[in-house]
Amino acid sequence: MKRLFTRIRARKHGQATVEYILMLSTIVVVISAFMTAFHTHIVRWLFIFIGQLLTS
Repeated sequence: MKRLFTRIRARKHGQATVEYILMLSTIVVVISAFMTAFHTHIVRWLFIFIGQLLTS
């Protein structure tokens, strides 16, 4: 009986790990797509922001 609970706990832990990896990979894909689509706007905004900090 104890072996059964140990196996169930191990499966739940493994399932949680896979779910976290899937969530993390989804976030990475979304951020990568966003950065690819808007990289010129982001860089332009960053240089404007830094320029304003340096001239203030």
